[in-house]
Amino acid sequence: VPLFAVVSVVVFLMVHMVPGDPAVLVAGDFASPEQIAAAREMLGLNDPLWLQYWNWLLAALQGDLGASFLPSSQSVTEALAARVPVTASLIGGGIVVALVLGLPAGIVSARFRDTWIDRATLLTATIGYVVPGFVFAIIVVSVVSIRLGLLPATGYVSPAVDPVAWMRHLILPSLAVGIGIFAFVANQCRASLIEALGQPYVRTATAKGLLPQQVLIKHALRNAAVPVVTSVGLQIAFAIGGSVLIEVVFGLPGLGSLAVSAIQQRDFPMIQGVVLVSCIWVVVVNLLVDIVHMALDPKVRTA
Repeated sequence: VPLFAVVSVVVFLMVHMVPGDPAVLVAGDFASPEQIAAAREMLGLNDPLWLQYWNWLLAALQGDLGASFLPSSQSVTEALAARVPVTASLIGGGIVVALVLGLPAGIVSARFRDTWIDRATLLTATIGYVVPGFVFAIIVVSVVSIRLGLLPATGYVSPAVDPVAWMRHLILPSLAVGIGIFAFVANQCRASLIEALGQPYVRTATAKGLLPQQVLIKHALRNAAVPVVTSVGLQIAFAIGGSVLIEVVFGLPGLGSLAVSAIQQRDFPMIQGVVLVSCIWVVVVNLLVDIVHMALDPKVRTA
């Protein structure tokens, strides 16, 4: 709760530091000084900054994040409610891609350490890590969508309308989001497994005559899962930042595209709402990661 309070203050102050006068946006580019002054009074911009924050916080606690400064006057809460499922679907798809590709790659790399298989896996992971997601997105759109015509290049369909179309529209964006996380997961899994395979309990299990596959899966992998789960959780928290450009490239109506549009149009309430939701996302995911870490690691529970 104290962290949420700090986040709300920082978000409010950051938005109010953005250059430009919201009253001009509301009143119009050709408004007279009197009309701009009336708009400032209507928006409460003449009040002290602490009072503006207090009024905003009281409304936010009731689920009201204000209305857009654009002529549509769209509710910020309603806009966020419509966009959050899109971004959540994108990040969820990216994490699935990262786990499906990263965990086997990390396990194989650790199992065949210092062989050509290990080096090939590390090279693939390194390429995935250094290539920006939006560059990969442009490449896959050019090849898979435009040249081959296998999957749609842009757009989004709600799963409630058509689940199959929803999945088809998310495959390429999820690959673009997940490719960088895949590299991180593969390297983390490899490092954790190599460390676990060097522990005394692994040597004991091997001495008892267990097969290498049994030692790897039943003993080493179980203990190596703790840092992997923690690192994946942190990637989930920060994936919301990496999804911004991906949403723009694929034309997805998520939080990222909403933030870009709001910044371009100086729509302060919308910017404030997007940043606040993003910060809350990071805080909540970090909290869940701590809880999962505690559940997996007995040493943390007894500390």
